[in-house]
Amino acid sequence: MAGVTLLLKCQRTRPPCSMYDARAVVRAHSSLIHCMVPTPQQGLVDYQQQSIVSQHMDITMELVSQGKYVEAYEAWDAVWGDYPLGYPSLFTNWTGSTDTTNFLRTETPASYVAWGSLVNTAAFHRGVHAGAQPFGVNGGLVYYNMRSDFMHSISPVMEPLLDNYKVLVYNGQVDPILGPHTGEAWMASLAWSGSKAWRDAARTVWHVAGTSDVGGFVKCVGSVYLVVVRGAGHFVPADQPARVCMVCWCCAVRV
Repeated sequence: MAGVTLLLKCQRTRPPCSMYDARAVVRAHSSLIHCMVPTPQQGLVDYQQQSIVSQHMDITMELVSQGKYVEAYEAWDAVWGDYPLGYPSLFTNWTGSTDTTNFLRTETPASYVAWGSLVNTAAFHRGVHAGAQPFGVNGGLVYYNMRSDFMHSISPVMEPLLDNYKVLVYNGQVDPILGPHTGEAWMASLAWSGSKAWRDAARTVWHVAGTSDVGGFVKCVGSVYLVVVRGAGHFVPADQPARVCMVCWCCAVRV
């Protein structure tokens, strides 16, 4: 999954749920496919369809600026159908795909829901002290009630962290919804002591340890990292577990 990870010595901290900074991400989506994303993704829409996406993102931006966060989410989601719409999204109509997590697929693999069997076993419940409460029954309802949260900015929370903690932001290269173009747009919008150095920094290739296999791309300033994981979609650890594990480990132990 496109991730924001604070790499601390013995502590994990999670910022409030948000789609990064909604304004920066929506601007990136306005240039969806043709201008700002990897070449293999360029064929998903044509220029006429891209213009329609831009119109939806302009409406989303205007609603965000008015503080109408639920309406902004709904304008954004009309493109993706991230929460079931009851009818095909623009993405599905244009691509024939119902999988918005990886543009190399057209359907979500069954393995993505296999974890449900594990977390509802008696052994797992004992291990996490969950009692008899079943997992997974309210996921859709929770998501639905968090719609407005997706459009709130976490930039004011993130910016001071960049100067005080080791931070890793990663995106899957073939994630249609929150791919590398959105991570790049968001990071470029943040104000911190390393902003200028960040704008001037070059992105480099990183390889899977001990091989010539390209694992992805990385941009680093001080202890702040922006990583693209090659071959991964929205659920990065599911698509490329070894690569994302390597990325987290290397960033965590880097002096």
